[in-house]
Amino acid sequence: MSTINLVANEEKAVAIETRGDLLIVTAGKEIDLSSSKQLLTDIKRRIDEGQPRVIFDLTTLEFIDSTGLSVMVDLQDAATRLGGKVVFATPGVRVTRILRVTRLDRYIDQFATLADAEAAFTSVPADRATAAV
Repeated sequence: MSTINLVANEEKAVAIETRGDLLIVTAGKEIDLSSSKQLLTDIKRRIDEGQPRVIFDLTTLEFIDSTGLSVMVDLQDAATRLGGKVVFATPGVRVTRILRVTRLDRYIDQFATLADAEAAFTSVPADRATAAV
């Protein structure tokens, strides 16, 4: 597992881990204007390099602003073009409310646990994951 420090502030650090053909991205406490561009660049590069099946573990995420939400949409679009998708695991109450109000919950699937998110991908072949999840 590698850790990308998006900014000097630890609250915005992101950990990235590869499990098989899944990319697990563990968010810090905040995704906002100061961290979104680097997050988009790093994760999109990995998607373009052949890892279009992405799980964002939102367990510790407390705040995401409009630029962070826009990044999620851009990453979902990039992953979908390559036959994959982005999903969210363990969003907290506050983040779930933001996703619901912005209707992003209709565009990106959410799972109660990381294991559930992984199972949704691993129960079908990579080329069929988009249709099944």
